[in-house]
Amino acid sequence: KAALSLNPGRSDLSLLKRIANNDENAFTVLYARYHRLVYSICLGVIGSKEDAEEITQEVFTTAATSLGKTSPDN
Repeated sequence: KAALSLNPGRSDLSLLKRIANNDENAFTVLYARYHRLVYSICLGVIGSKEDAEEITQEVFTTAATSLGKTSPDN
């Protein structure tokens, strides 16, 4: 899994386009890149580890759902 988070050949824009085309691997890479950052921000704001984890999951679930509703060229 470490290789996923270090995948330098894939830009975020490229990953977002692939996610919009329902590419689960692209979502896994994007999650690996950013889940710690999102969790850290949530934890800093909320203060509860459990709530921060729940919100982090919700952020990524919402993002994936929203991306799936967009055109990959946008």
